Amino acid sequence: MADVDVLEWIAAWEAAGLIDAETAARLRGAEIDRPAPPPPPPVPTSGARAAFGPAPTVAEVLGYVGGTFVLAAWYVLVAQSAAAGGGSSALTVAFGFAALAATGLGFALRSRDERGSRAAGVLFGVAVANAYALGYNVADGVSSRDNSGPLLVAGLVGIATGVFLRSRHPALLTQAALIGSVIGVVTGAGAVVTVRLLPAGDQGTGGIVFDLALWLGVAVALGLIALRESRAGGEPATRRAVLSRFAAGLTAVTATASILTRSGPTGSPNEYGYDYGRLMEPAIAEAAVAAVAVALLWLAFRRGSAAYLYPAAIGIVIALTDLNGSYVADRVGIGVALFIEGVVILGAGLAANRVRRRLAVE
Repeated sequence: MADVDVLEWIAAWEAAGLIDAETAARLRGAEIDRPAPPPPPPVPTSGARAAFGPAPTVAEVLGYVGGTFVLAAWYVLVAQSAAAGGGSSALTVAFGFAALAATGLGFALRSRDERGSRAAGVLFGVAVANAYALGYNVADGVSSRDNSGPLLVAGLVGIATGVFLRSRHPALLTQAALIGSVIGVVTGAGAVVTVRLLPAGDQGTGGIVFDLALWLGVAVALGLIALRESRAGGEPATRRAVLSRFAAGLTAVTATASILTRSGPTGSPNEYGYDYGRLMEPAIAEAAVAAVAVALLWLAFRRGSAAYLYPAAIGIVIALTDLNGSYVADRVGIGVALFIEGVVILGAGLAANRVRRRLAVE
């Protein structure tokens, strides 16, 4: 690609008699045939920059801090009003007003620029949280026999709000709010079934099987949400898929571990009360958690996504830690057990890093 300045210099040299016409022609031909220089390499973008947008400005940070104080002051003033005689109606108004104000301000900011879009995501998350609290407060005022009903109503209100805002502003933060709403509604549904359908105080096989099936179903649902996002195409949808996959894997691992390692009364009552201990043999719980981790590792390779790898590593650490605490620590002493725990964590970290390098990491 010819440079205009160079061609002008060649013409000036020829006019001044510094070069002859033949030399000038050769120089012009060489300059015209010269290939264009390659474009500069793109500036690398960090994962945080790609996921959350540009670095926040001082004004933006102060806006978040100031908004937090304003919201906290609002809750404190309303709580004081409720304590002075306003009752639950004051809290209902407080949560409803905060949800509407956050939603309106989010819609006003979402189309301005990248920072405005990020602020809208934060505000929509605040709106979902307040909608959840509003649903709980209203339902609790209607029926306060137990918290299972209010939890279910709160979850339904939260998920309806989350779905609406996510459809209007598909961003990483609204995706997180939607995932939180899904978990909230399932928490409420599980509480209703546990309190009102299962036998009173049932912490045995029935409660364990129900809770495990429920939360593994939630993990599958979040995985399907991730699959739908990944098929939408585009970098933003890919980031939302990664978040959903991570939430699915973490839900599967933590739910399996917490449910199968429960402690409670075991055996029949005697003159000393109930025997208290693990409701399930630790080896069974550890094997189940490890199986979930292996399934997540398979998904990580199948999808080429480290979002499933990290929960898998957490699951392996949980299983080996429980094994260490249940069967090893009493036999070898706390010092050796702590050493083994350190080796487990370091080994899991190194193994996860090696596997991550083999994946097409998102």
